[in-house]
Amino acid sequence: YMSLYTAPHANHKWMQTLFNSVLSKVQLEINPRQFNETIPNTMLFVQDVTQDNVWKNIIVYFDDSEEPELVYAKTGRINFYPEQKSAYLELFNGVQHSFPLSNPEENYRVFTFDSVQKKVDVGNFFQDFSVKKDVRAKDIDELKADVRVIREELNQFAPEEIEGVEYFQKKRLYTSHRIEIHKKISIPFACFIFALLALPLGASTKKGGRTSGFTISIGVIIIYYVLITAGEQMARDGKISAELGMWGPNIIFGIGAVFIFFLSSKESFRWSFSFLSLLKRKEKLLSNVKTRAVRPQRLRYFLRFPNILDRYIIKKFLSIFLLIFFSMISVFIIITFFEKIDTIYAHNKTIHDFLTYLWYCIPEFINYTLPICAMASSLLCLGFLAKTNEITAMKASGMSIYRIIAPVVFLSFMVCVLSFCIQEYISPYTNKKAEEKWSKINDIPPRSYSHLDQRWVMGKERNRIYYYKHFDPYIPAFSDLSILEFEPDSWSLEKRYFAEKAYFQEGKFLLVNCWYWDFQDNKPTNFERRETLELLDAEDQRYFIKERKESDQLNYGELSAYIDDVEEKGFETVRYKVDLNYKLSFPLAGLVMTFLGIPFAFSMGKRGALVGVGLSLLFAMIYWGAMGIFKSLGYIHFLSPFLAAWGPNLFFGLIGLYLLFNLRT
Repeated sequence: YMSLYTAPHANHKWMQTLFNSVLSKVQLEINPRQFNETIPNTMLFVQDVTQDNVWKNIIVYFDDSEEPELVYAKTGRINFYPEQKSAYLELFNGVQHSFPLSNPEENYRVFTFDSVQKKVDVGNFFQDFSVKKDVRAKDIDELKADVRVIREELNQFAPEEIEGVEYFQKKRLYTSHRIEIHKKISIPFACFIFALLALPLGASTKKGGRTSGFTISIGVIIIYYVLITAGEQMARDGKISAELGMWGPNIIFGIGAVFIFFLSSKESFRWSFSFLSLLKRKEKLLSNVKTRAVRPQRLRYFLRFPNILDRYIIKKFLSIFLLIFFSMISVFIIITFFEKIDTIYAHNKTIHDFLTYLWYCIPEFINYTLPICAMASSLLCLGFLAKTNEITAMKASGMSIYRIIAPVVFLSFMVCVLSFCIQEYISPYTNKKAEEKWSKINDIPPRSYSHLDQRWVMGKERNRIYYYKHFDPYIPAFSDLSILEFEPDSWSLEKRYFAEKAYFQEGKFLLVNCWYWDFQDNKPTNFERRETLELLDAEDQRYFIKERKESDQLNYGELSAYIDDVEEKGFETVRYKVDLNYKLSFPLAGLVMTFLGIPFAFSMGKRGALVGVGLSLLFAMIYWGAMGIFKSLGYIHFLSPFLAAWGPNLFFGLIGLYLLFNLRT
């Protein structure tokens, strides 16, 4: 019932909600003191944004090839009309400059306004949203009705029209509806197939317990969803029928389940799988091979850390950690795969492109799962020892609780070190590549961070803006360079330069084939053309040769240097400072969550692994929620950057230490 009716209805409501929230989505992307070129052929610069999303001190440049327009305004906002897929910039108390590029001297026009509305092209914000239901938003009755209608439309095509584009599009729409119909039935039916498969597997698993069951389940789910996704893609491409594409995995798993069930009923099938047992077999094998080599080495009996008991706990911790780690990474990949696979179909991209994108996402997945894995492994490892009374035996032999948990704390700290290394040396590169790949999949130009595409630059004194079509850093030289000199206090234009070429020579900034206008009280007063002109007080060439990246694409040292550079230019850096502190606080989340989970591990008693997994997920949800809230409060200046990044660690870390020091030891 959920597949046939509830999920399609929820999908439709979700799309409507997403469609209606486009305004909020775009508003959040307008960051103060940044040159925003999200809107095609439009540059938007906002000096400040109030809490009610009113912009202050605005510069808008409409890049028309024939007659560009430059607008200065005191205040403004953007109004969206989702139904019409349109938007208007509403500006107040400003001045508009416009001129034809062919004749800037005689036809330069300036006029002031109290308020004006400018329509902007925001069609790309709405292209993925439609008021019509897509196949995922239609219930089974709507799909069947539409299939009948589309079939009748296909039958009306003449034989000579079958090879046309319109017939191909209609045929593809017909296929997607039939695929969705069979998917809505085949996936629920998989519950029965999985249950039938689980009976012989579970009955014949020897001593693997829940660990083996969990591992086998993850493997079965991954294989099933890979098969059904491949079947759906092949059905969309017309290589196989919709029935075979959606029911093929069920048939394969069903035949396998019946076969294994038949063998199990005759007691001729044995299945033994346990991650822990694999480690034990490996240990036994190594001990048999190296028996003579190991016996004389008695140094291990005198090691204070790690001693025999420490190594026993470390092995148990690592076996659980690896199981949880690979399971969570698999879940992350599966969720991301099915969350974004529709985008691949919509833009006719290959699965190889999508898999490449997922590959670049894996370091980020690893970084987010490591703290959870550390806490869950600590909780389950110590919980199992308490459940089997091994903790009681250790305490009876004179060991303190704090000495028992030493290897767990040590391993959690090593997880933090690993997290920091991934964040510093791997994630910056892979995050950038993942964003570039996703932009390519969506057929939009990737965000550029090199100096070649940083076309708008604010001067050091914040009273000059440079805009150029191209910059060659090796000469270095500009082409089609515009320079705007303005008065920051009155927010008015004082001088405007344009040069076909510009370059640095012997410490001078020279404009070639240029002209400039002088302005006074928002009125043009003097025009002059020059073959060459030296621009005084210009920034040096190193000022323009810089890379611009986001915080998640910089390591700690790079972000710290970038903050110093941005502060030198007078821009706001609170968001970057929060992110800088976060790069140190986040890797320690695993250790903090371990301290929080250890006290609960000793109180689990005989309740087993599922309770430990549930507690781990609960703590993780609360912890991630707190981190998100604290970061947001830091971004809006409510908390200091240090407290915004370190607040959750301090809060939960102190709670964990308090509970830990109150354990009976």
